[in-house]
Amino acid sequence: MLSRFNTFLKSLLLDSKNLENNIDYLYKRNSGSYYTGYDLAKRMVDELFSQIKNEDNYKLENKKIFEPCVGTGIFVFAILQRCIEEKMTKAKIIKIINNIYVSDINEDAINFYKNKLTAFCNDILDYKLNNSYFNEHILGYLIYNTTDINSKYKTLSDYIDFKFDIVITNPPYKNLKMDSKKYNQNMSKDFKDFYSMISKDIKSRYQYSSTGIINIYKLFIEDIICNYTNDNALISLLVASTILSDKSCEVLREYLITNHKIISITKIEENNPFIDAQQSLCTLLIKKNQSSDKIYFSNSIDSKPSIVNIKNLKKIQNSNAIFLLSDYEENILVKLSTFQKIKELCFIKNLRGELDVTFGKKFISNNETQYPLIRGRHIKEYFLDNSFDEYIDPEFISTSSKSEYFKYERIACQQISNMNKQKRVIFSLIPKNHILGNSCNFISVEENIFGIDIYYMLGLLNSNVINWYFNFFNSNNHISNYEIDEFPIPLEGKQIKEISKLVREYLTNHSSDTYEKINELVNELYGIEEYESKGKAKSKKISQELFNDLVNIIPSITIELCNDIIFKSESIDSILLNLNLDLNKFDYEVVCGIIDKYKKINNNEILNHTSFKLSDLDLEMIKNVPPGGNWQYIPKETVQKSQRLIKIAKTGGRTTLYGRIDYNKPAYTITTYFNRPGNGTYVHPVHNRVISVREAARIQSFDDTYYFYGNKTSLLKQVGNAVPVLLGKAIGDKIIKKTGFNKSLDLFCGAGGLTSGFNKAGIKAVMGSDFDMSASITYKINNPESEILCGDITEDETKNKIFDYINKHNVDIICGGPPCQGFSLAGKRFIDDPRNQLFKDYIAVVEKIRPKIVVMENVEGLLTFQNGEIYQQIIELYQSMNYKVEGRLLIASEYGVPQKRKRVIIIATRNDIDVVPADLFPDKTTVEADKQITAENALKDLENVECSTDSKYDSTYTSPFTKYLLEKYNDIKKG
Repeated sequence: MLSRFNTFLKSLLLDSKNLENNIDYLYKRNSGSYYTGYDLAKRMVDELFSQIKNEDNYKLENKKIFEPCVGTGIFVFAILQRCIEEKMTKAKIIKIINNIYVSDINEDAINFYKNKLTAFCNDILDYKLNNSYFNEHILGYLIYNTTDINSKYKTLSDYIDFKFDIVITNPPYKNLKMDSKKYNQNMSKDFKDFYSMISKDIKSRYQYSSTGIINIYKLFIEDIICNYTNDNALISLLVASTILSDKSCEVLREYLITNHKIISITKIEENNPFIDAQQSLCTLLIKKNQSSDKIYFSNSIDSKPSIVNIKNLKKIQNSNAIFLLSDYEENILVKLSTFQKIKELCFIKNLRGELDVTFGKKFISNNETQYPLIRGRHIKEYFLDNSFDEYIDPEFISTSSKSEYFKYERIACQQISNMNKQKRVIFSLIPKNHILGNSCNFISVEENIFGIDIYYMLGLLNSNVINWYFNFFNSNNHISNYEIDEFPIPLEGKQIKEISKLVREYLTNHSSDTYEKINELVNELYGIEEYESKGKAKSKKISQELFNDLVNIIPSITIELCNDIIFKSESIDSILLNLNLDLNKFDYEVVCGIIDKYKKINNNEILNHTSFKLSDLDLEMIKNVPPGGNWQYIPKETVQKSQRLIKIAKTGGRTTLYGRIDYNKPAYTITTYFNRPGNGTYVHPVHNRVISVREAARIQSFDDTYYFYGNKTSLLKQVGNAVPVLLGKAIGDKIIKKTGFNKSLDLFCGAGGLTSGFNKAGIKAVMGSDFDMSASITYKINNPESEILCGDITEDETKNKIFDYINKHNVDIICGGPPCQGFSLAGKRFIDDPRNQLFKDYIAVVEKIRPKIVVMENVEGLLTFQNGEIYQQIIELYQSMNYKVEGRLLIASEYGVPQKRKRVIIIATRNDIDVVPADLFPDKTTVEADKQITAENALKDLENVECSTDSKYDSTYTSPFTKYLLEKYNDIKKG
């Protein structure tokens, strides 16, 4: 039955995607329809079934199930798939189908669902649905049909007289607020009136979900819990993550936490692959009319859940925002909760900008007056961008209800602040007679008994602590007045006057020392000195490291500007503007990469710890493979689903295919396909996923500070093609010891594995060259002091550029590995593969420059390709140029690398130097099995760290090898 379902599922998903793609854009906006990916729906269903299994005598076939926003039926079919996987009888599945009810406003989607459910019953169950089934089991729309201005309010009791035991759905995300830019004028007015009518009606019907801007998804949550379900019902929801922390959801959230059991929450980042909506989401699993003091909370779809204690949440804030806290974070928030908030201080006015630029257009012109218009783009941290080009007619001053504030200095922030920015809360000082547009929020301070002035507030609200506090509670790209109202304000302490004084000084001297001192005093006021002491140490070290790298590309950069970049979120564009520089695209990407690298290190983030999505079939395959196992452990019924596996099982295949890494041994060779379980041994030792980019880089013995640039395909190539760093170091150590030569030209340098290894040995690359743009950028990010030439070495122009540069910068060594795929033992080997000839271009450069030493790396297959003729040709070419030459097959695991990688190393020494190649091959250090570096040594400390773009390090490390890889990373952070 499962095999037939998988065939059905492929058709379902393809047809569903086609239907979704053909839905009119305006219809999608009006309906708030964003369709759920099947993988996510299946995860939610699996979690629901796991909960059902925990409940005594819970018989699914006796429960009524509702999907009120069914769309193409993804959740229903995920339930039916799970029923099949549970090996339920056909009779039981049919009974479950007869207990499933659905609703939706989209008639095309409903018809699609009808057709697919009919096909499922016919093709898989050999069962024909009763003619009246759909009339009874498909209900009309609920709440309002937001695509039809003539629709009336509907609730469940308008269709049936019973309630449900299970609800699973992704309700529409639809604000009842008109965006006139998306509609023509007539439509805009019609829908604006319609939404206004709905909003008034809803406020009389809904108790918990009608505060703030009304969103349909919140109404569905309240309706599902209050009106659609029986006591003790299970409810699984996919909703906007604003439910967890947004102020507008506070009443609804309080109701959920107080009256029901939130079993689990899983956050899903915006722009995720599971749903076609550009927003962050979360899943909620709720047990109605029960209570709990804890929630199992996962920060991402793949991370293990942690426990959130509801009592602890109540200690730190009164909006019931739900999030994960470390003990350290919880202690800080508890301290901050003891201070009065802005909304409680009558002498602080927190308001929106003074001029609505849409309705006040007639007052705005380019004719200069004494009243410049300030928009959000003018707001920087502490300082205004004074590039004003709009001014306000004095007539506006007499008509404004906020004219009393124009006479005084204020501070203002932007209303829009992207969630990806590190420093999101930034306030500028606003001089008198400057008019703020409605894209700004502002603070005004009246005289008070506490001695609080606008300069103290400017320093306080620009502090790292306030920014950190805001990010905990905010879940969108806006900074709202009600969020600013929640900021805690110390009213007593000797630091208050000192902060005010230092802010005045900083507005004049722009000194980074003054900036840091303000932050230090703010932390003292809040009683969290430890936070600042950690940040200050990092500030000096990381800014210096960033400066050391950037100065190679931007000679005019300063440490102060580097400090601004890291700790004040100053953009590289504004830095370049201030320095009057215009970088080419390549250098610009390098600079952005270097900055991103140090920002992530500053945040304790793991560089490139991202993995790759696997298909359901891949997951089914690998879950059966034990550590050290391979395709031979995959069950026969799974093998039959893959033509490739059928062929491998019949004819045999490499024992590394579909392999799971064994913690107790070095890993097998990392190739450019480590995203595919079927192409080697890349499955994580513990988790059912392939290794991440960072984990693969560790197996290649790259430092944890090594930053890889590019898309996922490029990252695979860069890491998979690299020479293991420690193998390169072993060769470099021997060269330095025997010759002292320490300058190299690195051809076909790729991401820089060999360069990095030589660098550790004391050999500096004068220049690197590679054809791949992303790899060249990675090389330059990590070796900014080296020149990099991105070009095709088969072209004379590229060779001539190399010769011109090396004529001015002598080198002793040429090293590198011409692309090896044509010689590789993995996959087909093509005699006419053009990559087989690239070694000739490599040797042509050697012949022209004539270095003292040449180190050439290639795959094991070079020795046997064309019966060894290519290898012999290489040897003879070096000999004809008066070089002594020798090649050996080296195994990386014998040189301290946690990988059984075999590589041919060819070393040539010029005849006129008193060194032979045999003198330069490295000494083996880890030959015996008990001395070899294992996969556990390399990966164990990352085992429970989720794979994501912002994953962070734990505080403990498990092996000397891990500490070695982290040494530079920790050194940068320690200062």
